[in-house]
Amino acid sequence: MKHKRWALILGGSSGLGWATAQKLSEKGFNLILLHRDRRADMAAIESNFEALRESGGILIAKNMDVLNPSIKDYFLNEVRTH
Repeated sequence: MKHKRWALILGGSSGLGWATAQKLSEKGFNLILLHRDRRADMAAIESNFEALRESGGILIAKNMDVLNPSIKDYFLNEVRTH
């Protein structure tokens, strides 16, 4: 399946954000998931993200504080390359 549409989800690692990511992935969206999680939780979160990557779309997942202006600019530059 060729994925052409993109979705940006804040809080995409759990709860409603994660549920939304799963549904949009099923509908053919490429995903950008931004989240803020503890390092200790990342192994389980990465396992979930890998399952979405296997759907064939692009998944960009970042554990960052996007309210920080310098981080936001870095992230936006990175996304533009996709």
